[in-house]
Amino acid sequence: MTRPMLGWGLLALLSYLLFLLLTLPAQRVAAWSGAPLTEVRGSLWAGSGTLRLQGESLRNLQWRLHPVWPWQGALGAVIAAEDQGWQAAGKLRLGWNGTLRMNDVTLSGPLDSPLLARHLPLPITGQARLHIPRADWRGGLAEAEGIILEVFQPRIMLGEALALGDLAAEFDVVDGRLHGRLHDKGGPLELAGQIQGDARSGLALEANLKARPGAPTILVDNLRLLPAAPEGGARIQARLTAPWLAQPQ
Repeated sequence: MTRPMLGWGLLALLSYLLFLLLTLPAQRVAAWSGAPLTEVRGSLWAGSGTLRLQGESLRNLQWRLHPVWPWQGALGAVIAAEDQGWQAAGKLRLGWNGTLRMNDVTLSGPLDSPLLARHLPLPITGQARLHIPRADWRGGLAEAEGIILEVFQPRIMLGEALALGDLAAEFDVVDGRLHGRLHDKGGPLELAGQIQGDARSGLALEANLKARPGAPTILVDNLRLLPAAPEGGARIQARLTAPWLAQPQ
């Protein structure tokens, strides 16, 4: 075989392999990789499916992969999902060391959606929005900056609806350890607190609650049922597990 023929043969082989890669069915890739995906459709590069994690399902997950510059990582992706009133969208980038970088990720939906309601201790209505400007996932959330969780017009539905006003939390994660600040946005409930911890010890939450002047009587009466804070109002303390955080180095 002459050198030109060998060159053409290699080019044809590479073209065929590239064609196989571009058209590789997503269902086959999911089966090979063991990814928690079902109802998979489309190709590796543009497809959709249902994500199943810890007994929960997120349907209508869609992705579109794209190449990135070698110094930026191995692969990039744009994702979107919509299920039971919740919507998610964002950009992902897989690094050569296995780190998954998240950029401009948003997740929003109703608090009383079945997707979330079963995990809340009380029946609550309202809307929530989570925004992650940038975060790194390495076997768990390892680094993040400027995460904001906002809850709009939450109401506890026990007999008469208990309106709390808009609330918010701001988080940072450094080496798998979370530091967060809780606060209100000027409604009838004054909230000030913090939450911090890691996957090993869990999260410790401490917050002070007060009813602002002119707050509904039902809010004032319910705050009196909670442990009193030394500086007035009520105080809540709780410890939560956080298996989604990366183990500290």
